[in-house]
Amino acid sequence: MNEQPKSTDLRATALDILTEVTQNGGFLNCLLRQVLDKYAYLDRRDRAFISRLCIGTVERMITLDACIDSVSKVPVRKMKPFIRNLLRLSTYQIYEMDSVKEYAICDEAVKLAKKRKFTPLAGFVNGVLRTLIRERDRVLVEFPDSAEKPSELYRKLLPEVPEHVIYGLPAFVYDLLTKAYPDRVKSICEAFMDHGELPTSVHLLRTDRGDVTGQIRDLIDRGILAIHPCENRSLETADMFICPRLDVLMEEPIYRDGYFMVQDISSAMVGRLLPIKSGDRILELCASPGGKTFHAADRLSRIDPDMHPVIACDLSPEKTVRIEENRAFYHMEDKVRICVWDATKPGLLDHLKQEPFDIVIADVPCSGLGMLGNKPDIRHRLKAEDLKTLEALQREILTQAASYVKEGGTLLYSTCTLNPGENADQMRWFCEHFPYEEDEASASELKDALGGCGYEGYKESHGFSLLPGDYPGEGFYLCRLTRKRSN
Repeated sequence: MNEQPKSTDLRATALDILTEVTQNGGFLNCLLRQVLDKYAYLDRRDRAFISRLCIGTVERMITLDACIDSVSKVPVRKMKPFIRNLLRLSTYQIYEMDSVKEYAICDEAVKLAKKRKFTPLAGFVNGVLRTLIRERDRVLVEFPDSAEKPSELYRKLLPEVPEHVIYGLPAFVYDLLTKAYPDRVKSICEAFMDHGELPTSVHLLRTDRGDVTGQIRDLIDRGILAIHPCENRSLETADMFICPRLDVLMEEPIYRDGYFMVQDISSAMVGRLLPIKSGDRILELCASPGGKTFHAADRLSRIDPDMHPVIACDLSPEKTVRIEENRAFYHMEDKVRICVWDATKPGLLDHLKQEPFDIVIADVPCSGLGMLGNKPDIRHRLKAEDLKTLEALQREILTQAASYVKEGGTLLYSTCTLNPGENADQMRWFCEHFPYEEDEASASELKDALGGCGYEGYKESHGFSLLPGDYPGEGFYLCRLTRKRSN
């Protein structure tokens, strides 16, 4: 149990996290989890303040730097790292956190500068922040409607900058999205910024442990759960729910007993599109942490009590240990088999002593450009040259996966990116080089699976993209292929 100190400087804590991300390449989600666990005693509002300040600053960092550069004599790139990050955090509060008082933003920034031995630069910090406040006030007087949406405010503050700066995206990412989705790029980018409005999605794993409808109804009555908008089914048959307060759900016995799995609706579409039937043998490559594997195993267990275990493979023991932990939590020890295997290497069927599978899931490593709302540090970690490297890796995996599916069987390829080079272009290449074709029935099944969202997915030349802004989930790509039968 953590010992509670007399006080916690929330801005200093956020600044340390931002420094770790920008200077040392730390992963924001992991760092936030560690810090919030350490300061578990904090009031919920204080924890939320740290999270929003860190996530928002990383998300808007390109935009914030442009704002600072517009008023500072010293360019952001030439500032000392501490001052640079202090100004970023403070600028985000000025422009996007209305509940924080202006004087508090400036005073706390100056105090932090002095506390961290940057007293000579405290006046510089104060001057930049007060100028930013005056600029914001000027724009709000001239364009009062811009207060309704941050991106509009930034357009007025920075009339000369390109659109990618307004959305806090690297130029190559914005150009890619514009080329792929010219009519939807604005709604996609806005959706990346609105991620905080979407509550967590959770998936009910029934796994033949009895009827829990009464317990779920109680959670809904108490405001802990609601049926997901994608569902077009009754409480008795629904699988997907939204959870406004995951921390509250996690304290409930039904969660601790392993009935609920946190799973974005986009990821859930993989399991829903699998044409599972009794007796099927199923394999997932690159499976960690195992969500799609458990979803598939759960579906199969409902129709086949004597099911073959679903096999989940991943590269290393460090990755498969996460699957092992989740397998125990969800009570699926007899329904999931785990294997350490490099998906780019041949010989998996011999290693498993298995014939080709009825269904293979290939949710491959990707650039993650559909997850920019929930993982904003991807914006600063990903480089343009990384895309080609990832596309080559995916082809290595697909080349091996092609032989793992029996004739007439299914390969379901998925990514959490919106890069056509990793998605439809990849599937076009695959079908040209291997005896596979797109399963035409997947279109109507995807529409049914999305149900109440009123969304059918965005049809690509091969497969479907799920676009943020069009429905309540992360950006995602799916393509269901059938291996042709030889004549």
